[in-house]
Amino acid sequence: PRLAHEATISVGQRVPTAVTVLFDVPVTLRAAQVVVAGAPPLATGPVELPALPEDATPEGLWAESPPRNLQPLLRDAVMAALQSAGDHELRVRREGKLLIVEIPDAAVTGRAEDRGGGLFDVTLRKGNNSLNAVLRLVAQGDRMVLYLRDEPFHQIVYVRK
Repeated sequence: PRLAHEATISVGQRVPTAVTVLFDVPVTLRAAQVVVAGAPPLATGPVELPALPEDATPEGLWAESPPRNLQPLLRDAVMAALQSAGDHELRVRREGKLLIVEIPDAAVTGRAEDRGGGLFDVTLRKGNNSLNAVLRLVAQGDRMVLYLRDEPFHQIVYVRK
């Protein structure tokens, strides 16, 4: 999720300037601290996402939203397929209680289960290889983040088409 925190800092010759800092954070992060050289640390406090609208759903067609937040040369077969696919679309449809996830440009498919709160546990497959990941519906339900692993540089952000 992308969160904003506003604070006054000195830039250049001690000119106060309002700055908004955006964070892409792991799905399990509950608090963070911003450290800027020469300034005291700024604690963000607990990370609390705004509630999603009741009618928010991951079902539909999603387009990848640049910039891509992936480290270079991912070794996992599913991650590598997504990385080499370039900008791509994510398709999500419901089949009973499960969600079917398809990323045709990477030849990746999967199934997801609703964990609640806009979180979905997803198992992605590329051939015989599988990857457990998390989808998070954010904003007003018009953005979604795919967490390939719960660490930095393993996220892909999508916007609803």
